[in-house]
Amino acid sequence: MQDGTSPLDLQQTMLPAILFTAALMPQGPGVVINEFNYDDSGADDVEFVELYNPTGATVDIGGWTLVGEEGSAGGTANGSVTIPAGTMLLAGDYYVVGQPAVPNVDLDIGGLALENGPDGVYLQDANLQIVDGVVWEYALWSAAAPSWLEGDGLFGDIQGHQNSNGTNSISRVRDGVDTDDNGCDFRPQFWSPGTSNDNVNTTRVPYVNRFDGPVGSTVDTDFLYSFVPGTTADPATLGIQPSPQGGNCSSWIDPTGGGNANWLMAGSRENWILETWIHLAAVDAVGFDADDGEAFVIGLRGHSDSFGELPNVGGYVDAINCDNQSGHTGIAWMGIRTQAVSELYLVDFNNGGGDFTVLAGPVSIVAGMNDGWQRLRLCVLGGDVVANLGGTFGCDDGMRFTASGVTQCSNGVYLTYRECLTVNSVQNGLTLDALTVGECAGASVSFRGTASATNSGTPTIGANGLPSFGNAAFGITGSGLVPSSAGAFCLVGLPIAGTQVPGAPTGALIYVNNILGLVAGSDPGGNALFGLPIPCDSSLSGIALETQLVDIDATLAASVAIGTSRAMTATIGQ
Repeated sequence: MQDGTSPLDLQQTMLPAILFTAALMPQGPGVVINEFNYDDSGADDVEFVELYNPTGATVDIGGWTLVGEEGSAGGTANGSVTIPAGTMLLAGDYYVVGQPAVPNVDLDIGGLALENGPDGVYLQDANLQIVDGVVWEYALWSAAAPSWLEGDGLFGDIQGHQNSNGTNSISRVRDGVDTDDNGCDFRPQFWSPGTSNDNVNTTRVPYVNRFDGPVGSTVDTDFLYSFVPGTTADPATLGIQPSPQGGNCSSWIDPTGGGNANWLMAGSRENWILETWIHLAAVDAVGFDADDGEAFVIGLRGHSDSFGELPNVGGYVDAINCDNQSGHTGIAWMGIRTQAVSELYLVDFNNGGGDFTVLAGPVSIVAGMNDGWQRLRLCVLGGDVVANLGGTFGCDDGMRFTASGVTQCSNGVYLTYRECLTVNSVQNGLTLDALTVGECAGASVSFRGTASATNSGTPTIGANGLPSFGNAAFGITGSGLVPSSAGAFCLVGLPIAGTQVPGAPTGALIYVNNILGLVAGSDPGGNALFGLPIPCDSSLSGIALETQLVDIDATLAASVAIGTSRAMTATIGQ
C-alpha cells in the first residue's frame, strides 16, 4: 500500500490533479483472443479464453472454433471447442469459453485443454481461416512453430495466481489491441472475464512510496504479485543501513526461496520513468558456492513470468545450477551476482524470446566503491533510453547511460527476483526504498492563443531553457513589457479557454486558471525574468505548467488597464 507520502511541494501547489494520457495503440481488424488463463495457482479450475469484438459491427461467430496447440514434440493433441451456430458477438462485447467457476462464462470449455507447459490456442472461423492465436511458455517449445505464431509468443510461465489481492490472468494491454506480437500485446493483469481489461488497473501514476509505514505492510493494493508482495522492512532486521531516504525500506523476495514477481497495477503505456534507492552487494566469494547465483530485474514497458526466471545475460544462466525460461520483456535494469561477479546491465528484452540486447554494462559492483545503497533511475521515451546509477535522486546525473532505437511496446512495470543459492541466508535480495514510477516525458515549451498589446508593445512570453529535472535556473521570460515597471505578472496554473477580462481592452484574454502568481520588474528595455526553478523529482515528469504574462499599463484607456501575452505550456520532463 502507499504510505501517505506525496510528491514535492511544487506538484502539490501547482497541480492538484495530474492526468497522464496513454499512447494511442492500434486495434486489430477482427475478433481477438482478449484474455485467457491456462494455469491457475489452485486446482486449475478457472481456465478460460475470452473473445472480444473491436470491429464496430456485430459478428456471427457461430461455427467458429478454439483449437488447442500442443507445443511438445510428440505430445497429445489439446482438443477444441466449437461455438454454437447462430451466436452473434455484438460490437464491443465479450464471449467467454471457460470452466464453470469462471465468472461470466458463455460456453463450457468442453474438450479444449489449456495445458500447463508449452502450448497455445488459436481461433478459426467457420471457413477454417485462422483469426487469432497465442502461445505460452514458448521457451520450452519443441514442436514445429505454428504458422500463425505472433512474435515469439509468451516465452515464460505466467500463472493465474489466486492471492490476497485477487486473481490475475493474461490479458491484452487494452481491449482488442493486436499488433500481432504476443509479447507486446499481453501482460499479467487482474482477471476480468466477460468485462473490459481497461478498467482493472487502479494504481495511479505518479506512484510514490517511501515505505515508511509499519513493518510488514505490503504493496498488495498497488501491485499484482506471484508469490509475495513487496513488503515494508526494517533495514536493521535485514542487516543493512537505512537508505539515504531514511526510515524503513522494502523487500521484494519470497523468503521461502525461488523466484518472485510484482507487476504494477497501472495502465499500460510506452513511456515510463522509474527511480528508486536500491541496495547492491559485491561478490561473496565465501558464502556463495561456485554454481550459486541471485538476480533481479526492474523493467518498464514490459512484463515478466511468475518466477523471475532469467535470460543468459552476462553468461549468468551458464554459471548457475538452475533452469531458466525467461518471460521478461521491455527495457530493464538487471543485476546478477555469483561467486565470481556482481554486475549491473541495462537490457532491451524486446518482446521476449531470449534474443535480448545489452544496451550498457556490465557495471561491476565493488565493495567500498559502489555497493550498498545506490540511486537507480530508468527513463524510456519513444525509441530512447536514459539510465542512471548513483548521482542525485530525481536528477539526470551520476553514471549516465543512453541508447536509441530500442523496442517500443506499450506495456507495464515489473520487479522480479530469483535466487539459486545453496544457503538462502547469503542472499542480498531485492531491497528498495523511495520507489517512484511515472510517465516519462520530454521537457518542452509550446504556445497557444493570442496577445493583447499595451501602449508600450505586445507582451511576449518565452523561456530561458527547457523545464527539465533539476534546472534550477529555469525561468519564464517576458519582452514587450512596459519599461522599468513593477507591474508585470506571470500566471501559473491550469489551462482554460481564452476568457475576456471584464473592463480590459478587447482581446485581453486569460488562458490560465491561476494557482501561483510570479512578479518581476521589467528593465528599461521592457524585459523581465520570472524564476521558476524545477526541482529534481521524477514524480513531476509530464506535468504541464500553463503560464501567461499580464502587464499593467496605466496609460491604457480602460478600467482594467492591462495587456496580455499568449499562453505558454511548460512541460516538465527529461
